[in-house]
Amino acid sequence: MLIVAVVESWWKLLPPRHKSVLSMQQREYSPGNSEVHETKLRWGCDMEELQKIIGSRIRSLRKKLGITQRAFAEQVGFSAHQIVSEIERGGRDVKAWELVKIADALHTEVRYLIAGDEPALAHVLWRDYPEESAPEIEGPFLKHCRQYHGLESLLGITPKRDLPIVELNPETASYGDAMLAARDVAKALDLGGRPAAA
Repeated sequence: MLIVAVVESWWKLLPPRHKSVLSMQQREYSPGNSEVHETKLRWGCDMEELQKIIGSRIRSLRKKLGITQRAFAEQVGFSAHQIVSEIERGGRDVKAWELVKIADALHTEVRYLIAGDEPALAHVLWRDYPEESAPEIEGPFLKHCRQYHGLESLLGITPKRDLPIVELNPETASYGDAMLAARDVAKALDLGGRPAAA
């Protein structure tokens, strides 16, 4: 019995908690017979459906970043943009190395493309929002934040303190109450006496 190499490679990339959810049945393959018995994932999705799911996630992220299929193909290293189109339609298997390059180009993780395990949507707070290039800047920034958080988790580093909880009723609080709360938060976070330069 063999397990398709691509699926086996994807499987190695999944975190342990997903392996129990996505545990797969093996495929049987006999040398004279090119027909492979249908494989179903435990949650009822066969490989063809999984390809379509992965393709739709790729298309969604690519469009969110405003990247054309042609530019994306060049970025990932495909010889033609039609390959991207086939993958997005679910009409082509994605090799493990391609999946890694695709995830990198889309500033996401392979496990999101396979299992949909994406953290809650993160928002970048801008001082001056760049209308045209925000997605191209936010994607790599958020990816680095996730990687940094992952390193902290692996090293057992936890934040030294939680953000202070401020309880103010906007309808009854005065300007003075807001200033006192702001001063307490600044002190708790050790922000210093003046704002950072823009």
